[in-house]
Amino acid sequence: MIKAVLWDWDGVISAMNLEEAFSSSLDMPISEKEKMRIFWRNFLKFGVRCPDEYPYCEKFYSMIEKESRYKVNSDFHERLKKYVKERRGIIRPEIPEILEELNSKHTLAILTSADGRDEKVELAKKHDILKYFDYVFPLKGSSFLKPESRIYQQAEDKLKVKSKEIFYIDDNITRGIRPAKSRGWTTCFFAPFSYLSFEKIPLELKPDYTVKKVNQIKKIFS
Repeated sequence: MIKAVLWDWDGVISAMNLEEAFSSSLDMPISEKEKMRIFWRNFLKFGVRCPDEYPYCEKFYSMIEKESRYKVNSDFHERLKKYVKERRGIIRPEIPEILEELNSKHTLAILTSADGRDEKVELAKKHDILKYFDYVFPLKGSSFLKPESRIYQQAEDKLKVKSKEIFYIDDNITRGIRPAKSRGWTTCFFAPFSYLSFEKIPLELKPDYTVKKVNQIKKIFS
């Protein structure tokens, strides 16, 4: 029985989309389909943390150029940062209703990284949804970053529930779903993507549930 529901912010609560972030920032004379093939092949392999951090993942960055045979545009990083900044502050319109419904029967929490924790708290206040969450992990004062095991351990210790009683929603297979799955959490991959080939996701990364629309999360608990 699920007792706690934990939410990733970027790309789940917020209206951010990994495909859109990558495609809109990458200026290359190749088709949209080819852009997405390159993106997903390498993203599933390297699993960088967030779209605006791609330039710091040298292997990922170099593979884009190797596979496309074009140099990455010089303003790629700046365009990614702009996209992330704009979209991070926009929440999906269905979210408040879903949180209100789940809040009556489950403990709710946000699971993010320490370097973005305070910003997410302020955004949750701005959109009047912080009231639905019992916790924001990592706890204030912690320096944990996903996918460090310490952040997941902290959540388990504070929630005081068994690992299988935690339901976790994330749009990042490698740095979100994998570490939660390895701890025995029930995982839900939020995947509003057009080009991801689900059958190519490695078995060790496969979530318990996959949804393409945020409203489908409610049906899992109905």
